[in-house]
Amino acid sequence: MSIAGIRSNRGDSYQTLVALDRALTVLSDPDYQWLEARNNMTHITVDQ
Repeated sequence: MSIAGIRSNRGDSYQTLVALDRALTVLSDPDYQWLEARNNMTHITVDQ
């Protein structure tokens, strides 16, 4: 794998962790009403 490919893969892992952190924040905050997942454009209702 090229150096650019290795660095890109590291960035993917970081973005996944950032997205997970954000999702956990949204799901635990009662002020949020929905969470949009861009991969499949699914809206997940956050029940309180």
